[in-house]
Amino acid sequence: MDNTNISIEAVDGALRTAQHISDFGMSVVTAGFFLVLSMVMMIIMFRWFKKLLDGIVDGQAKTMDNLLEETMAQNETLKDVLEALSPENLSRTRVISSITFDLSVYHVLELIDTIREQNHIDDHEATHNKIVKLVQNIHEDRNSKLDNFRFRGRKLSEYTNSNWKDQVVDLVTNEVYNYDNRKRTETNVRETYKGIKIEFYRNLRQG
Repeated sequence: MDNTNISIEAVDGALRTAQHISDFGMSVVTAGFFLVLSMVMMIIMFRWFKKLLDGIVDGQAKTMDNLLEETMAQNETLKDVLEALSPENLSRTRVISSITFDLSVYHVLELIDTIREQNHIDDHEATHNKIVKLVQNIHEDRNSKLDNFRFRGRKLSEYTNSNWKDQVVDLVTNEVYNYDNRKRTETNVRETYKGIKIEFYRNLRQG
């Protein structure tokens, strides 16, 4: 029953009231009128209260859903932090990354030897372009290996810096054109990657 029906019934009740005044007397009709009016008011109040209650329940349900989502997100974050702080995970991450960077050292040394032996290094532009391309390959190969492992919920490759490629390009270029001996070149390459690993471990700590 909607408000329109209630109004129609109230008018109809008022018309019947006028008819019954002569039949039953003013007192009985008045009592009946107020009884009908009270019933209408009760129905209106009940609908208002139900609407208010539904709004409260819906609001509480939304609040609980938001609270549950926030709690689950915090639990995931806490899980990642606890995993990252565990000595076993820290040690594993350092070992894996160290092996990966040491492998890059080998690839860079091999790259320097290859360019010096097989390329016409007098063509500086062509040599530079080749160095950039091959260093990029080494960088992507290393990151593809680091992608298989995670730390604090993120792939290890996400803790690398893009400017490391520029450092290695400068290193290779310098060693190609200012080659002294193999031992000195190996020392320079290892020192460069030692600095890169220090930056990588700093990135891990900072998250």
